[in-house]
Amino acid sequence: MALLLLKIVWDRKTEVLIIFDLTLSISTLLDAAASFTFGSNQWIFYQFSFYYMSNETKNWTESRQDCLKKEADLIIINSSEEQNNTVNREFWIGVNDSDVEGRWKWVDGSNLTSGFWASREPNGGREENCAVTYLIEHPTLLGWLDVKCNNAYQWICEKSILPFIE
Repeated sequence: MALLLLKIVWDRKTEVLIIFDLTLSISTLLDAAASFTFGSNQWIFYQFSFYYMSNETKNWTESRQDCLKKEADLIIINSSEEQNNTVNREFWIGVNDSDVEGRWKWVDGSNLTSGFWASREPNGGREENCAVTYLIEHPTLLGWLDVKCNNAYQWICEKSILPFIE
């Protein structure tokens, strides 16, 4: 009987710790969201990230600098759901092959392993080292193009909430 009671007490302590950890995470998340600057209300929330879609155009480097000023970075597209639900026209995305031709890297330093390239893309060689989303043939079908980094496009910044709750 004492062994069973000890197990129940231990389980109860574990439950209390889990509840405490969950409460702390939610509190931290709410504080982070509340302190996040929404300025012009152009931020949207989707699956653990906030997204900012610019209304102006800049080159890739200037676009990234704008995101960094907002404590975000150019969007890293991790899934077809993110591609389809956050992008609806031409935008800079956070991938380039400026360091090594043909080795596409995201702004967080990770390698691009699969993507949503349009047919016959990337095709720009050393001239086109940055990527934009692009409408292909149909208003709802998007792909990526490699383009010159000094071209001007709108951009999407992404700010993940996951670092705040880990």
